[in-house]
Amino acid sequence: MIAQLAPRSSLPANRLILIVARHSAVGRIERSTTLVSISMRPSSKNR
Repeated sequence: MIAQLAPRSSLPANRLILIVARHSAVGRIERSTTLVSISMRPSSKNR
């Protein structure tokens, strides 16, 4: 929807979309890594 509202000639809008997409992807990766680390900690303690 954002891409449709912004004109094609607006470069800053495209840059903002790319930045937001990158941040969201990084946030998902960080969340997955934190979940994996939390899930691995109990197993190491049980050993």
